Amino acid sequence: AEHLAFGQLFEPKLQDACLEHSNDKNPERPLQLGFVSGDLYDHALTHFLEPLFKGLASKPELRLHAYHTHILEDAATARMRSHFHAWNKVADLNEEALASRIRADKIDILIDLSGHTAHNRMLTFARKPAPVQASYLGYLGSTGLQCMDYFICDSFWVPPDQLDWQFTEKMAYLPGAMVFEPGPYAGQVNALPALENGYVTFGSFNRPNKLNPSVIALWSMLLQAVPTARMVLGGIAPERQEELYRRFMEHGVDIQRLTFFARANIKDYLALHHQVDFCLDSFPYGGGATNANAAWMGVPTLCLAGDSPASRFGPTGMHILGLDSFIADSIDDFVAKGCYWAEHLAELAQLRATMRERFRASAMGQPAQFADAFHTLLRAMWRRWCKDLPPDTLSVEPQQQAIAAGLSDVQRLNNQGVVLLTQDRLAEAESVLRQALNIAPDYNKALVNLATVLRLQGQPEAAEACSRHAVQLDETDAAAWIQLGNALEAQGKLSQAQACYYKADMSHDPRRAVAHSNVLYL
Repeated sequence: AEHLAFGQLFEPKLQDACLEHSNDKNPERPLQLGFVSGDLYDHALTHFLEPLFKGLASKPELRLHAYHTHILEDAATARMRSHFHAWNKVADLNEEALASRIRADKIDILIDLSGHTAHNRMLTFARKPAPVQASYLGYLGSTGLQCMDYFICDSFWVPPDQLDWQFTEKMAYLPGAMVFEPGPYAGQVNALPALENGYVTFGSFNRPNKLNPSVIALWSMLLQAVPTARMVLGGIAPERQEELYRRFMEHGVDIQRLTFFARANIKDYLALHHQVDFCLDSFPYGGGATNANAAWMGVPTLCLAGDSPASRFGPTGMHILGLDSFIADSIDDFVAKGCYWAEHLAELAQLRATMRERFRASAMGQPAQFADAFHTLLRAMWRRWCKDLPPDTLSVEPQQQAIAAGLSDVQRLNNQGVVLLTQDRLAEAESVLRQALNIAPDYNKALVNLATVLRLQGQPEAAEACSRHAVQLDETDAAAWIQLGNALEAQGKLSQAQACYYKADMSHDPRRAVAHSNVLYL
């Protein structure tokens, strides 16, 4: 209601500023894309935005323009600037002047990356300086503006016919809502701490202002349900620790079970995940980059999905990774899922050991495919405007995404299979991967991906056969050795599985850290 009230307050006053657009209505011509943000520096959003900018900039039919509304610049700014045709420092421009600049640049599609956060330019967008306008990622809800045509998301984050009524914008659905590029300071994934400790350790690295009384109450319920569990909380300033101790104590939690760490540099923060078995998300405002960083470190996050877009963003990351077993839909479900994972340590250890492989195979770890899907969605918006059609709900299906990439038939089918795998559509993934192998029976990537699908469907023998074919074709393929090890382990052939993980570890591949963790686990 407040978002709608914002639009109703300001938009009528700016109607005279919304001029007709003279952009050439050629639906297939190169597009001028504008991005407006106050966060184009070393910010949590950078990990999501930089790989997107890089992917879009590689397309000759797109020209990127940045409108940076903050005075702060750093090394991350310099990296991102290299992907743009034009970089505009506009912190000193008012809303009207910025709208005039954007019109003069003849921007076709203008994308808001701030929403109602600091340094936003909502009143520039209210002047409709570009024929198509969309909001993405920087704010987890509606702008409230009628002139904002689209909200870019996926169907888990904003389920059709369930939450889209909370938006003035039409939904523009990607196969997965985000891509994420981990920083260079992440160390290797270690073995599950609980296997050595003898107890499970929960973790939280969300900002302290997200730890509201309801969050503490729910976490305390889980700590009571798992009486041997402990919890690590990072990013807690010393002056806040006593207050949090008191709040946990009010719910009967012994403070000896809690360990607080103050805010640290990125390297030390990431290293703290070595102490944690799985994280607990806050609500209704959960983690974004926090959850993605944890996943990259091998640590899944137990989330509570609510009935608002903001409350579903953290769970969306787990969904993209195919980890719906870490998404609860109620308080009781949260506690039940937390107890399950605290009791199934072998399963949790295996998940940890293969998390980076899972991450790379998901939409979150496929920047080129993500940029293809994003481009396909933007082109669909543009085509509607060229036909004088109003904004409407749009979506990019996995098959459309593969076609847009301009890849060979085999590569398209393999990539489509990966997308379906990360969406947990295993039967469909198996079908398209087999189509790829019918065309090219010795295509290693498809063999390895099919092995993954078959194992997840409870067919370890078939997965073993696929993996053996893959390693016979390329004995240096670490992914193939890892999948062979996984298939053998699923059959209880632990010594053979360990030998496969060792071979993967020796294959000089970036995934060797994952294999090394498997060796430690066995």
